[in-house]
Amino acid sequence: MAFHSPEHLLTLLENRQADAQALTMAQALQPLTLVHGVRRVSVLPYGATVMQIELQTDPADASSFQPLTLAYDSPLQYLQDPFALGVTVGRFANRIAGARYTDPSGQTHQLDASQPPHCLHGGRQGFGKKIWQVLEQRDDFLLLYLDSPAGDQGFPGQLQVFLQLWLTGERLCQRFHAISDALTVVNLTNHCYFNLNGDADVSRHQLQVDADAVLLVDDSGIPTAEPLRLAPVAARSITAALSTTAELAAQALNPLAVATPTAAPPAASAPGSSAPGSSAQGTAPATSAALASLFDLRKPTPLDGRFARVDHSPQALLTHGLDHCFITGAEASATTLGAAKHTPSYKPAVQADLSAPLPLQARLTAPLSDAQLTASNTSSSGPSRQRVLEVYSSQPGLQVYRGNYLSVPFAPYQAVCLEAQNFPDAPNRADFPASWLEAGQWYVQQIDYRFFDQAVF
Repeated sequence: MAFHSPEHLLTLLENRQADAQALTMAQALQPLTLVHGVRRVSVLPYGATVMQIELQTDPADASSFQPLTLAYDSPLQYLQDPFALGVTVGRFANRIAGARYTDPSGQTHQLDASQPPHCLHGGRQGFGKKIWQVLEQRDDFLLLYLDSPAGDQGFPGQLQVFLQLWLTGERLCQRFHAISDALTVVNLTNHCYFNLNGDADVSRHQLQVDADAVLLVDDSGIPTAEPLRLAPVAARSITAALSTTAELAAQALNPLAVATPTAAPPAASAPGSSAPGSSAQGTAPATSAALASLFDLRKPTPLDGRFARVDHSPQALLTHGLDHCFITGAEASATTLGAAKHTPSYKPAVQADLSAPLPLQARLTAPLSDAQLTASNTSSSGPSRQRVLEVYSSQPGLQVYRGNYLSVPFAPYQAVCLEAQNFPDAPNRADFPASWLEAGQWYVQQIDYRFFDQAVF
């Protein structure tokens, strides 16, 4: 696959813009389709939205494509979408506390408070509400471009954003490039909602996340204190569960180091919120160990009631379910991770090194129903089968959101988001991965979704 380098992107933009015309809204709501083998992806220029990811279960049957993501029936519905279904999120994914931050030069920037009092997903008119320009399209490749002017939703600097999407092998790859003419913050991700088997909710899905720590949050989703260390494990379990292929063998050549764990410090409460470990409803206090056990997803874990019941954990109560950032890219030892007197060495949140294979962040699986087995001409009397989604990314964190606030035409917990990104509120936290993009510097990140069916013996 010949994707474009940052330098070539600017040359391509200069050559194409002379002939290109801005898309109308009607054109931006026309799905663009990528196809590679038994995989198909539909993308809207509006919001750079991954509208649908589909897997063909019978190559001989053109009607056997099955969806892996939530989608509206009509593209017009995306104009009123409150859930950020499949959109490209920017300038800054997740929350910035108080909708403001002060940059290293000392200048304070007031942002659009899209989720008062905070800025969520880049503001009410963030990247998911913009019309992106189509610079290039092939059968299995798409290049989109967005020019975000200085002051857009309060963010400084003109930001030129390029998104390359392509299908290769079993993967949908998304490579993000951005360059600014002034110091700004950038944190881009995709916001697909995954339901792999069409169940009414994802309670039969199992999730693995390769993370040794998680960020606890207050009742508005802002991280409260140091990362909570999860319990020690002898070795990472997520790679052991993967099918053996040459590609995965290459991934295993450079696994993340397993840090030597230490006891996690208690998390502090944010103003106006219940402290982690105490419940507003008077339930028994939860210890750090109990919270660490709840959030330990390093083995396949059902996305069931443990993450939905508000009386199970104060952290579940605070967000009405699972909506937390897992630290998947920490390279520091446990003695520095979360210690106020040290600065942890995280994976770069702005300019990632994409020369090495992307590390695996998460694995989501779901059993296939009888109807799906019939659709794929697979006998239900044979080995059971499951659908698998794996998330690979250069980002330091993974926000896991269990669809707690989905509503009509969908339902709560109908799907799960796996958002590879920097940490929430990073511009206001010196102990988090830096989100500063200097003038003339390239932002570079990539997210891959690998999806396939497999037998379960």
